[in-house]
Amino acid sequence: MSINIKNVPNSINTLRYLAAFQVMWGHMIVHLNISLPVLEGLKLEQIVSSVLYFFMGVPLFFFLSGYLIWFSIKRTNNPKVYFKKRFLRIYPELWGGIIVEIFTIIIFYREHIQWPKLGLFALAQATIFQFWTPEFLRGYGCGTPNGSLWTICVIVQFYIIIWVARKFFCKRKLLFWILSTTMLMIIGACTGFVEGKIPDILYKLYCQTAVQYLWIFFLGVIVAEYIDILLPLLKKYCWVSIPIFIVWNFLGIDIYSRNYPILMTIVSCLGCLGFAYKFPKINIKTDISYPVYISHMIFVNIMISIGWIGIKGILASLGLTFIYSYLSTIIKKFSSQNSIL
Repeated sequence: MSINIKNVPNSINTLRYLAAFQVMWGHMIVHLNISLPVLEGLKLEQIVSSVLYFFMGVPLFFFLSGYLIWFSIKRTNNPKVYFKKRFLRIYPELWGGIIVEIFTIIIFYREHIQWPKLGLFALAQATIFQFWTPEFLRGYGCGTPNGSLWTICVIVQFYIIIWVARKFFCKRKLLFWILSTTMLMIIGACTGFVEGKIPDILYKLYCQTAVQYLWIFFLGVIVAEYIDILLPLLKKYCWVSIPIFIVWNFLGIDIYSRNYPILMTIVSCLGCLGFAYKFPKINIKTDISYPVYISHMIFVNIMISIGWIGIKGILASLGLTFIYSYLSTIIKKFSSQNSIL
């Protein structure tokens, strides 16, 4: 790669914000019963949702993880350095969020708390078993204390897989990458077909693996590997992604991998990355997207528990999420500076 990507200005932080907000908005629509004014027969919340859908939250996060991690792998051959960086990227802020999550459950949950299971739940949330929720917590909030955290397990698996497979994929031809990613898309698209054909416990465990999402990560890796060729094209034709996305969304013609449409995901991710490099001046310097993503459901569940539904609950959860996320980011930066000193 001749392009030194570190020296190329971009607005990827802004993309992260939009992806996090798209996820948060979707959850608030469902759980807080948003009802905004009607404009020309369309509800305002539907208009906002349609615009934000272009920034497909989870797929865009996975795509950017694959894209950025490949540059990180290219810069180091030391597994200790690599995994230390990945650990510090995920877990300190995750653990801070879990502490807040557990305290809010203790304060706002009106049912009987089973303390041993709450301890196991906290341990699961803090490691890679975020998909497990004990039955006694199903009565809290929306029924899942922090459902957004399922992606942590997937991302950790990807970090391990891509490190182990890095030498196998390095210096491969573009056709090899495309065929490999296509095969992963097919595997992802077949997920629904195996339901009911294998034991239920095996299907549930399979659904927690990264296998069905690897194609999204690898799409980002392909762009990183062929950045010299693809980046100028993505910048030049980024506008084309919008009408293509709108038409595909309107027609509803797509193939789904788990909950994500494959063709629309490709268009969205490539288009968004093109915009990020075409318009670098809109970048937001302080990136709080990760704590926004992992913490917003904590505050949404508080609103549900105290009965603040609608606009009041939305504004309160938004405000608390961004205040907490900003403080979490500042504390992380301060801790990192002190550890160096």
